[in-house]
Order: sequence, then C-alpha cells, then structure tokens
Amino acid sequence: MDVPVSQRMNIEGELLSVDIAAKAFAAASGEPVAVLKDLSFKLPAGRFTCMIGPSGCGKTTTLGILLGLDSDYAGAIDPAFAASRIGAVFQEPRLLPWRTVEDNVRLALPDAMAGRDLAHLFDQVGLAEFRNALPAELSLGMARRAALARAFAIEPEILVLDEPFVSLDEATANRLRDRLVSLLAERPATVLMVTHNIREAVRLADHLLILSDRPAHCVEAVDVDLAPAARTGEPAEAFIRELENRHPGLVLL
Repeated sequence: MDVPVSQRMNIEGELLSVDIAAKAFAAASGEPVAVLKDLSFKLPAGRFTCMIGPSGCGKTTTLGILLGLDSDYAGAIDPAFAASRIGAVFQEPRLLPWRTVEDNVRLALPDAMAGRDLAHLFDQVGLAEFRNALPAELSLGMARRAALARAFAIEPEILVLDEPFVSLDEATANRLRDRLVSLLAERPATVLMVTHNIREAVRLADHLLILSDRPAHCVEAVDVDLAPAARTGEPAEAFIRELENRHPGLVLL
C-alpha cells in the first residue's frame, strides 16, 4: 500500500523496535508450550539483519508476528511494520500452479501498481524467458527466483525472508544470494532474514540477532564489521568461530 509521508518517517528512522513478551502454542495435551519469552530487539532501518538460532526455537513464529499473520501474543511491535509495504519470501515458493510466473508475481501488486512494467525485474532474477511458464516447468531454484521477484515487485520498504535458499545446492544458493544482493542494491529495503546457515548470514548481513533455545529470547545482537571481500574465507571463518565460542549450541558450523 502507499504510505503517507508522516508514517514513512518511522520507517526511515534509526531503529524499529520489537518486544514480544510471550508467545505460546497449545500442545496436543492442551497445555501451553512457551515459544517466545521476553524477545526484544531493535531492527536497524535500511540494513540487512539475519536472525539465527537453534531449529524450532521460534524464528519463523517471530516472522509471522511481524508480518501480521499472528496476533495471539503479548507484547508490542513498532507501528512502522503495519504502515509499511512488506515483501515476504517463505521457505516454500508458494506459487499458484495454475498461473504463469508473471501472473504469480502480479498477484502481489496493489491496484495502484497493477499495470507496472516488470521486464527489468524479470531480467534481474533471470526469468525473462520464463514469464509465461507454469510453476511445474520450473526447477526449485527458478521457483525461488520467482518468489524473490514477487517480493520485490511491490518495491518493499521492509523485506522479510524465511530461509529463502534452504534445500538448494550450494552453487545454486550462492547464485541466488548474489541476485538478492543485486536486487537490494537497486531497491534498498530494511531486511530481516531467518537462516540456520551462519556462513550465509555473515556473507549477507550487516547485523545478526542470535536467539536462544525455546522459549526464545535474543542473547546477543552483533554487527558484522567485515569488508565485502572479507565476508568469505578466513576473516569470515575467524568471526564465525568467535561467535561459536561465545554461544556454543546456538551458532553451529
């Protein structure tokens, strides 16, 4: 949606605050299971943040709350989230199988953007020749590129990604990571990405949020103070080893 200038001022500010005091699910027995407790962090506007932590600790649950998909929690979320155009990329591409790639991307467009030219975007994600293809004709990597195109088509102010490159071979994942960096260079946004891959996080992110086991809270927020050329190789590995030593069991190699 189009956001009034008065509301956009929060988006362009220094930090977006998240304070989830408690979130629980009902177990099969009917007893509540605490998933998040006292999860508080600040999301730097205009920067790339990765959230990492043990499997099942509540990272995806947190994203659902920020996206407005789950209102059953105690706490407060910065109103900038509700006032922003938010693009989302999930673990599965979630493409409608009976619609073409282009139709799937256009479904995300608000009415005011319905007629926009998407040719350059499809060029950027490498799907220019597959705009009229059906999802069944795509590889998993291509379907993930279509999901990225759908998120960027709305020109998001906040981009939320839930393990967007999971289950891909490393070569394909690296190509998609490069495409994501290129897209953000042309269309900057505040990014929050969940990943289990600490090397991926260090390669992409400016800022890391390290979560505890369930019920999850943030144990450390870390800036990735590495030059682009040092995001891989020994400088990155030394940075990762230091994080692992500080948080054994939370940061996994």
